[in-house]
Amino acid sequence: MTDESSSTLIQRVGESWGSAFRDMVLIVSSILIAFSLEAWWDSRSTLHEERAALSAVRDDFRAARQELDSVLVRNERVVETVGVVLALNSEDVARLAPDSALQLLHYAYGGGLTFDPPTGALQALLFAGTLGDIRNHILAAELSAWPGLMDEIDEDQVFIIDSFNRLQDIRVRTGTMEQSMIFRGLLPGPAKMSQSEVLAALLAAPQDREILARHMASVQGLLDELGDVDRRLDALLEQLDAELGDSVSDGSRG
Repeated sequence: MTDESSSTLIQRVGESWGSAFRDMVLIVSSILIAFSLEAWWDSRSTLHEERAALSAVRDDFRAARQELDSVLVRNERVVETVGVVLALNSEDVARLAPDSALQLLHYAYGGGLTFDPPTGALQALLFAGTLGDIRNHILAAELSAWPGLMDEIDEDQVFIIDSFNRLQDIRVRTGTMEQSMIFRGLLPGPAKMSQSEVLAALLAAPQDREILARHMASVQGLLDELGDVDRRLDALLEQLDAELGDSVSDGSRG
């Protein structure tokens, strides 16, 4: 083999290795780009799923905000009214105007409200085990604590339900349940008792007054617990709004 032939062969071999190296670099680069694109797409997909989940949680909390406002207003009125009723003596009751007596009956014996907010979106995250995947770990920790707070509230609400049922037993026993329904137009009349006579019958027995007092205490206990829920719910809505890029929570109070 001549020197010229050897040189040509070496040049071709060099060109082949160079081409192979370039091809290998291109293949590796393509693979890396593909992985990067896949990771980028997964990241965007995960972010989209996270935003959708948090948006659903926020919708539930906005509904909870509205429900809590109603519960607070009603229960504050119940506590106030029961306090007034328990301070009445028989002469005070007899002097009540029909509308005043009916209003006292409505709030004192209509019972306090329990707080049962929607939690489906948050429960779905907890059930799927994906709450810990939320990038904002502070928000995730606050959300994970919410069910425990609701469990504490439920313990207090058992006393409200129990005392309310006892109040209804009193109304049935004294025959005043039917009369109250006639006053409200839920049953045909005429009524056999006046509004003040109904209230007097409900307050006649000391033990019945005690049950009413217990109901007031249970409603007040729930109100005390809901003060903390009120603050934490507002804080959670602010965090969710910030995380989702919103400045105003439609369901929160101004």
